[in-house]
Amino acid sequence: MDEDYNLWVLLHQTTDAALRARQKELDQFDISVIEVGVLVVTQAIGEKATPSEISRRIFREPHTVSALLNRMEKRGLVRKTQDLDRKNLVRVSITEKGR
Repeated sequence: MDEDYNLWVLLHQTTDAALRARQKELDQFDISVIEVGVLVVTQAIGEKATPSEISRRIFREPHTVSALLNRMEKRGLVRKTQDLDRKNLVRVSITEKGR
């Protein structure tokens, strides 16, 4: 095997171990690593946050983020509202529980 492949394997294993350790910490709060990522990105974007912008920033497909946001909204972590100016646009904000 070449060095690039070995480096890729080590990087993948390290990332996987870090994500598993982080998830273990987050389990006590009943939230996943990806949900925390959505909250962080939504906070960073601010009031202009949309599902498509969130999906772009967390490198996930829009349909994946849409389903994730639906689950998060049901749990009270985020709120989805229709944009007042552009009726076909949904805005995402973090609730008090999601902070």
